[in-house]
Amino acid sequence: MKRMSQIIALAAMTGSLSIAAWADPDTATQPAASSAQMNSMRVVRDPATGELRAPNTEELKALIEAENQARSARMSARARAPQNTAADVLPAQKSVIRHGNGMVSVKLSQESLTAIKAESTPNGVRVVHAEESAASPSRMEK
Repeated sequence: MKRMSQIIALAAMTGSLSIAAWADPDTATQPAASSAQMNSMRVVRDPATGELRAPNTEELKALIEAENQARSARMSARARAPQNTAADVLPAQKSVIRHGNGMVSVKLSQESLTAIKAESTPNGVRVVHAEESAASPSRMEK
């Protein structure tokens, strides 16, 4: 039963990662539009008393303008940043890298990718590689 739970979790994670890759990253990182609730969470330190207080209209406008400038600076920096190409992500050949701390990492080629699918069986669900038939046992069940 534990193995079945692991297989279902693996299939769910694969689907989640696929969906997350298709999502627009800019919409996930953009803050919500300014609202009364957001404005009530902003505070300033009163220069005379040193106490925290709600900002007045001019201070609030200055805070919002500073946030907008910082956001546009981050977005322009992201646009100028070099983007990974397919060769960087999936090189033509497998490469093994040994790091100074003892960790070993491997960059795999595109040929190492396989498609998996979940199949319903009388005993539940099983994950098989797309090139396998339903009659042959999957690598995870061996």
